[in-house]
Amino acid sequence: MYKMLCNYKEKNGNLKIDLYFKTLDGFSYSHRGVYLKKWLNAQQLFMEDYQDSEDLEVQRRITLLKELGVKPGNKLARRVMESWSSNYEAAKKYLETYGNLEVPEDYKTEKGVHLRGWIVLQRRFVKIKSTSIEQDVINKIEKLRAIGITANFQFQSIKEKRRETIKRWEGKLALAEAYKQHYKDYNIPTTFKTNDGVTFDENGFELGRWYHAQVALYNDNKKYPNIHSYLTKEMAEKLEKFGLPYKPTWDSCYNAANNFYKKYGHINLPHIKTINGIDFDKNGTFLDAWVEKQKSRYRNNRMNHDQRLKFSKFMPMLSDSPEWKSFYNLAKSYYEFHRHLLIDESFKTNDGVFYDEKGLELGKWIKKQKTRHYQNSKLISNEQIKMLENIGMIWNTRTNYKEVKHLCEQNGICFDYFKSDLIRISEKELRAKIQYMKERNMDLITNDKLNPFFFMSDLNLKAKYGLSREDLIRFYGKKR
Repeated sequence: MYKMLCNYKEKNGNLKIDLYFKTLDGFSYSHRGVYLKKWLNAQQLFMEDYQDSEDLEVQRRITLLKELGVKPGNKLARRVMESWSSNYEAAKKYLETYGNLEVPEDYKTEKGVHLRGWIVLQRRFVKIKSTSIEQDVINKIEKLRAIGITANFQFQSIKEKRRETIKRWEGKLALAEAYKQHYKDYNIPTTFKTNDGVTFDENGFELGRWYHAQVALYNDNKKYPNIHSYLTKEMAEKLEKFGLPYKPTWDSCYNAANNFYKKYGHINLPHIKTINGIDFDKNGTFLDAWVEKQKSRYRNNRMNHDQRLKFSKFMPMLSDSPEWKSFYNLAKSYYEFHRHLLIDESFKTNDGVFYDEKGLELGKWIKKQKTRHYQNSKLISNEQIKMLENIGMIWNTRTNYKEVKHLCEQNGICFDYFKSDLIRISEKELRAKIQYMKERNMDLITNDKLNPFFFMSDLNLKAKYGLSREDLIRFYGKKR
């Protein structure tokens, strides 16, 4: 200990040690160490009490401490030590007088100390198991155990209150058992109130709230097992026997989704509650919502390695959901008919061509895709971006306007004259078509009009030139 004190002064240049500083070497803090300040206080009291001793070993210790700059005497430490001794003697006297330590709550010592509160605080000493504690603490533990204050010490009145609490708790559980027996279900609605566990009573006991509060305590016990809880081990066992709500884990949800996939060969789950992934269960979870969430986590790289490896088998089937595909097909039909995707946000349709007030909101869907692309969201995949670009999607009209104009200037096309037609074509598609036509010596303009090739449908391109718009953009749409 003296060596630790020397190390502390060497590092800090003084002996102003924090009361809660614990160390194993005097240099750095360690939660497994000893309280250096407490040891120093004890040495100061030792120097004061034995400064006139003729024992050579005692004088040697005092000399070493003085050389380090330790001064004899510590009034605060003296008061603390005397106070503890005084309270201990009062507890010992009470035990000798009454034969027990059932001290009333309002009982005070001659010095005005609440003895019952002091006894409760002493349990922190007898609970210490560390082998690296100070000798004065060890002495206190031995003294406390000698008068019956152990780690399990508890006042009889507290035990009785605890027994009453457990009895009331079991009465509430009996109401829950009655509910379960009558309704064949243990997942009690939060708003359910009753006096008999079966019939609803607005002025009755809030059984639903109580049950879900116990479940929350149970889950906290599992998550933080070392923290003291109102719910005892026996209570937790009874609650388990009664039944706990289904709490899905990542693995249980994955297994359920995998069961569905094995049976049906796809992952387009219905919006129903389930536990096994196939059968409806009102206590289950919405597995389709879980799959959508995991899809987002996968794309944002928020899964651990094992989860990512397992979930990757579903991703090829999730890249384009049925809803996304249906809107994409409408957008494709719109483009084939109108030759552009500059759709008004209010546009609704059922066929992708004509407006229908009761149709799907294609205009809003197009805007949503543009927003996701602009935000670089993982909710739109690279494959989906390519699919939309292949049917003329213009992500940013202002940027596209500038790029198309610049492309026209490079290739001798009067942008202002053909502007109404050109601004509806994406820069990628226009570049691909110009490059293709140039390689085949085709005129870009014929009879003061843009070559019809610029506006040909996918069907006509395949019939006349043997390639699709997708192939055209893939092979000729890159800047050279």
